[in-house]
Amino acid sequence: MFKNRALILAKKETSYGVDPVPTTALNAILTDLPEVDIVMKKMDRLNVKAFLGNRPSINLGEALKITFSTEIKGSGDTTPDTPPEIGVLFVGCGMLETIDKASGAVSMTFAASGKTCTAAGADFVAAGFAIGDIVTTDAVLNPGPFTVTNVAATVLTFSETVEDEGPVTKTATALKVLYTPQDLLDGPSITIYFYQHDILHVMTGCRGTWSIDGTAGEYGKIKWEFTGLYAGPTDATAPTDSTFNATLPPPLKSGAFLLGAYAGTIGTFKMVYGNEIAKRPDANAATGFLAQFIKDRKVTAEIDPEAPALSTFDPVTLLTAGTEQTMGITFGTSAGNRMKLHCPKVVLDSAKYADREGILTYSLPLLVCPSAGADDVTLTFN
Repeated sequence: MFKNRALILAKKETSYGVDPVPTTALNAILTDLPEVDIVMKKMDRLNVKAFLGNRPSINLGEALKITFSTEIKGSGDTTPDTPPEIGVLFVGCGMLETIDKASGAVSMTFAASGKTCTAAGADFVAAGFAIGDIVTTDAVLNPGPFTVTNVAATVLTFSETVEDEGPVTKTATALKVLYTPQDLLDGPSITIYFYQHDILHVMTGCRGTWSIDGTAGEYGKIKWEFTGLYAGPTDATAPTDSTFNATLPPPLKSGAFLLGAYAGTIGTFKMVYGNEIAKRPDANAATGFLAQFIKDRKVTAEIDPEAPALSTFDPVTLLTAGTEQTMGITFGTSAGNRMKLHCPKVVLDSAKYADREGILTYSLPLLVCPSAGADDVTLTFN
């Protein structure tokens, strides 16, 4: 058999550990070469004997662990309300998937002079609208799609031309897919089918974590690690009719990186979501474990900005003062093929000098913290 003949299928479970039977048409995910580990617990039998020598131990299957990487890319849907191919993997890492954000039916007035939509009694910010969103409405003269250039509580400003209309009672919808953290003991789980040529591992009850690695001018990648309930492999012919999303991954260009108000010149961006996976023992369960669960989450990041004058950016002062800042970066620039990452509160963990091609830079590890509940990281595909 060939090592490099492999296939990953993944699907969200309705009930924990119950195989939802992913298919090649709907659930295939384009990955690099996966690696699977069988997690065993060795129990030595220390019975005394009348002679020297080894005693055979008992090996108990505890879990299956799989790691692989995927490209960062969207669904390619020009009205970007379709989850990306990798969306199910974020769900398997305990994240909540939300499709679209809407204002609800409110009184709207469109003004051609300012390219604006003003709504009485609405709060676009609280409803989750953001700069760069693709917005449609059910207004007769202004259906969209429009690209948002500014968001205020009651006003959206667009880059496209609008026509004077209103006031009319209509709904504005931001077409996007959001992934946000969840703090649930019994959160979502996924089943992963891993074909290593013609050997199949069916991994149910999978929960995991991810990390992002981005380099300027190159496409970004996400490394995934999932742990599922133990099951032995079986012989199964790998399917050859898998359907993958053909969208090409965008390079990290025009990334609009911001740390607070500082648009640093960075060469790399890294983030570790940091889920800690643990077991829930259960003597009644077939495997001796009730579930794999997310015990804790510790999100970290790392950037390498060039060192400007301290009056522009002073990381040592930010570090010693414990200054809290927002952070954001975008992979991709085209509607339907971009991922925006936003963190409401980050603090520097240390500050060291470094260099890049002889240019003085900083090596800045960051602690990513919740601001108002489970909001450490928001990923937006739009």
